[in-house]
Amino acid sequence: MSQGIAYCTQGSRTIGQMIHSLLLLYELMRPEEMIGTVEFL
Repeated sequence: MSQGIAYCTQGSRTIGQMIHSLLLLYELMRPEEMIGTVEFL
C-alpha cells in the first residue's frame, strides 16, 4: 500500500510552521485519504 507525502520547498517554512501544517493535515484527513497523495504545505 502506498502512503501519502507531505511536501514543501526547502526554506519556505520554519520547522514550527511545518509542524503546524502537519498537525492540521492529521486533524483534517483520515489515513485512507492520504494514500497515494502529495500534499503541499
